[in-house]
Amino acid sequence: MEKILVPATEQRSNFLRGLDAVASMLGLPSAEAVQKAYKVYDDTLILPGYLSPSQSAYTFDPTKAVDTPVATENKLDKNDWFIVTGVGLRFAKVDYDSATGLYSNHGNYFAHTFPYASVFAGAAAGGNKSEADALLTVIRGTLALNVNNDQQFAIPCSELVYADQNFSAGFPVYGSNAGQRGIFDLSGLIILSGGVDNKVVVNLAPGNKAVIDGSVSGATTRNLLIPVLQGIRIKNTAGGRYIVEACKA
Repeated sequence: MEKILVPATEQRSNFLRGLDAVASMLGLPSAEAVQKAYKVYDDTLILPGYLSPSQSAYTFDPTKAVDTPVATENKLDKNDWFIVTGVGLRFAKVDYDSATGLYSNHGNYFAHTFPYASVFAGAAAGGNKSEADALLTVIRGTLALNVNNDQQFAIPCSELVYADQNFSAGFPVYGSNAGQRGIFDLSGLIILSGGVDNKVVVNLAPGNKAVIDGSVSGATTRNLLIPVLQGIRIKNTAGGRYIVEACKA
């Protein structure tokens, strides 16, 4: 394998700490683990799910072929490890056919870092909250990462979004750093094995969620909630367990 060069930044620290943890699990020195030709690269797991007025909690599995695939997702293979260095949330629309109940054209809509009222503009009927108001129950909720039924963290969703995302001619413009992309940097690394039971759980705050899915009058779209896990993917190394113990430095 060619030598991997990492700049002297926080990214380098995350890479080296994660590599040390993986090498420990493999029973190898860090340098030898890289030389074994495992593929190691930056990646972002994208875990889209459909919103529903009847739900107050959502569970997202970061591993492929565990639940029904959603277009635009990016998940782990079961033999991968993933070093989580940052967490964020996205909101997007998708076309919906009310006659068939089918979703389509996922790739034709932007993913936003906040449920902006100018984008999620549907007005609800009667005493229900508007589409954007309903989505604020996500912002006031929490996101947790559970590994083998062990909760690694629970973060307020308000810290996982970027409310001041700029717009140019109606298009979202992401910032140049993690915070301006709605990514919350973790102080400690969490390493996921695709071979075990990992879950991202979003718990919504109490509130009127009648049109949180975008099912307002005349709407031909529905809303997606998209947790994102930013980090480093290590291919073909998973051993059927997680290795958070190796990352307590």
